[in-house]
Amino acid sequence: MSILVDHEIRDLCRDAELISPYYERNINPNSYDITLADDFVWYRKPGLGEPMFIDPFDRKTVELCVVEEKALAIKIGQNEFALGRTVETINLPSNIAAVLMGKSSLARLGITIHQTGGFIDSGFKGTLTLEIGNINPRHIVLHAGMTIGQIVFHKLPNAPDVTYGEKKTSKYQGQIAPTLSRYHMNECIRR
Repeated sequence: MSILVDHEIRDLCRDAELISPYYERNINPNSYDITLADDFVWYRKPGLGEPMFIDPFDRKTVELCVVEEKALAIKIGQNEFALGRTVETINLPSNIAAVLMGKSSLARLGITIHQTGGFIDSGFKGTLTLEIGNINPRHIVLHAGMTIGQIVFHKLPNAPDVTYGEKKTSKYQGQIAPTLSRYHMNECIRR
């Protein structure tokens, strides 16, 4: 696997519509800066009679206590969590995989943009849902339109037999909004 460099990213954006919208200014030597959109989702504290837990296999508990908001800015407090999304739609060909990384300048403030969901399989198409957290004791304001992370593209030595977009169990193909967990769609293997 090799990491794509600036001119390879530029060529793929032009020829294969890898990123849309595409901005030349967002190209780095080995990555592409992605920007934060203006829609957010977060969980509020449960009210009286609402369960205090989320069961990943129970869609109802996943979708309970959810707040959605369009905003030009969002304030995230210590240990708070929100979902956001990228402005950009990513369209990976079968021979390219990618990794979502945070920006070091924001990480130095305590902002994370993915908890563990930073790998993007070849064949994925859609916006990226960002899993935003703050470990700083102070609140941090994030603005729609700011660069929030970067994507590193990896050229694969071979294309897979089945890409993410072709796999029947792909749960996030074509997403255009901050998307809640769809873990409940997985099969549970009980012993």
